[in-house]
This record gives sequence, C-alpha cells and structure tokens, in this order.
Amino acid sequence: MSDTQQNKIASISLPRKAAPLPSAKDQFAAAQEYIQRHACDGINTEDVLDYLAEHGMLVSRSTLERRFRKNVGLSPRAAILDVRIRQARLLLETTDFPILKIAELVGVSRPEHFAATFRRVTGILPGQVRRKVR
Repeated sequence: MSDTQQNKIASISLPRKAAPLPSAKDQFAAAQEYIQRHACDGINTEDVLDYLAEHGMLVSRSTLERRFRKNVGLSPRAAILDVRIRQARLLLETTDFPILKIAELVGVSRPEHFAATFRRVTGILPGQVRRKVR
C-alpha cells in the first residue's frame, strides 16, 4: 500500500470532533436577534424555529416558548407583536403614512384588525398616538 493510500485510510478512520452544540443562551440570542430584524416582515413563531434549525439550532416550540417567557416574560409570538407595535408607534409619531399603510409596513397580516390590536397592546388607538405628537 502506498503512503498516499495509507494517509487516505488514516484520515477516514480518525474520529472527528463534532461541532459543539449551541447553548440555550446562544439559541435564545439568535431567536431574539432574528425577531428584531424580521418581525416587520410578517414572520411567526414557526419562522423563528425554521431559522434556528437552518443554523444548526434544533429546538422545539415548547422549549423556545419556555426560554422566551423566562428571559423576557413574553412568548415568541408576543415578542414579535411587541416589535411590530413599537415600530408602528415610531411610524405614527414620525411619518404621515396612513394607518393602514403603517399596518402593512410593520407586517400585520390583517390590517383591518391593526387598530384593535394596537389598542389592546398599548391602551390607546393609533390615531390618538398621532394626535399627541401633532
């Protein structure tokens, strides 16, 4: 057997170190960052789970929800909504965009329910936010 053949065999049979698994902290940070960057793109919890899986971080829905509740006191769904509402509030205060356009820009799938959702989360209607800054 030649040296080249022996080297090939040796390299095949040597145990390889597996890449370390991402920690729970890393998984949570990646999920939170993804939500911050993409909440207004109309994402949902399933999209967050898919993103984590694509990056080698397999986590169940219940585990993700438990980690979010422990770290930020919200479910992933509520965290996504929180980012959307904060962005909507900023747009209401700084632009003249129609409210339905703002709903679209922040990724609300049903703009006709935007005002009610905004009020449920913030305690005031979108139009009231706009009137306060005028």
